Amino acid sequence: MTESDVTNACDSVATACGWQVHRYEQRRATRIAEGLPDRRYVKAGRFVLWAELKAPKGKLTAEQHAWLLAELDAGGLATCIDDAAQLLALFKTLGRGGSIAKAQAATTCRELVELAAMRGFRRAA
Repeated sequence: MTESDVTNACDSVATACGWQVHRYEQRRATRIAEGLPDRRYVKAGRFVLWAELKAPKGKLTAEQHAWLLAELDAGGLATCIDDAAQLLALFKTLGRGGSIAKAQAATTCRELVELAAMRGFRRAA
């Protein structure tokens, strides 16, 4: 499975679950800040989830890792996803609503980021 396969599957899951999909991937040099995740999934009026999408066993850059952790530390939701099932599980957790569900989702997000970091980092393009 490629990163493109994961991206397409995640976008399909998000759309099917009623989330808006905002795309930020960078295929060429841009002025977007390094580390900005590929996607921002928005459940209008409820949640925003930033997601860096990777192929299974894909590696983050150090900048991506730092960005995701900074968002989590600021109380937001940000993660690294390499399987659409992970995203669906987060959406289901958030669907329960309330601060407990958001806290549980944030814990899962941080765990997924740290699991990706354990694979090591790739150099920024």
